[in-house]
Amino acid sequence: MLDFDAIVQQYVPEFAEKRWPITTRELMGHIAGVHNYGAAQMLRREHCDNARAGVAEIAEDTLFFEPRTEFRYSNHGFGLVGALVEAAAGEPYLDFMKREVFAAMGLERTMPDLGDQTAAARATFYDMRGFHTLRRSHEIDMSCAMSAGGFLSTPSELIRFGYAMLDAEILQRETVDMFWTRQRLTSGAPTNYGMGWQISTVRLGDDDASTVMIGHGGAVPGGRAALMIFPDQRMVVATMTNTSANVNALAGRLAGIFRDSSPSRSS
Repeated sequence: MLDFDAIVQQYVPEFAEKRWPITTRELMGHIAGVHNYGAAQMLRREHCDNARAGVAEIAEDTLFFEPRTEFRYSNHGFGLVGALVEAAAGEPYLDFMKREVFAAMGLERTMPDLGDQTAAARATFYDMRGFHTLRRSHEIDMSCAMSAGGFLSTPSELIRFGYAMLDAEILQRETVDMFWTRQRLTSGAPTNYGMGWQISTVRLGDDDASTVMIGHGGAVPGGRAALMIFPDQRMVVATMTNTSANVNALAGRLAGIFRDSSPSRSS
């Protein structure tokens, strides 16, 4: 069992102690002070056999700020979360995810992204270049950042994942509510992020009333995805592309078109 408020060295001692202690809760809320990585660093990465191997890259790094004083998104921080899950579970992160999440939710086409664009059932990734031309993107092995965004899936399975979260199918309702509650800084100010989830208030279509949206976007060279969950409408929207085009706005427009005030499912 993973204690969200225990210091990370309790599970991953190879992550050197910092000026301030940090916890899983702070890492999942991107308020721990861990720095982020960019596309250039992503391209230089090699293969990692497990999540804890990916921690070596940041094990000795200093924190950017005292935890809970700022919000700064960090893929490195979420990579460390994967190592914490792996340590708490006592097995490789990927094995844990396959059994406890993907199999439990019936996600049969969700798989790790190891950079092989020739793999069966995997779309080829393209980057948008000048004059709206497309060029095949670099192959990137995401094994060193699996928990930060290293999985391939389909829009249908993202929808399935969204409803499994909405209905608390594999997590307790209290846990989902905790993940979907905005974190607060030491100043008392709320962030727009819970634990692994972005939280915002949006308007759908021509409706003047606002509603809560829980979701997340993701991007790698040549691919983007967006998942939006609207609890009040019991609606989940997922969009994907195998180019570098932004799909977040499309997801929002689709939500406006398909919103439904009835309690039945919409997708």
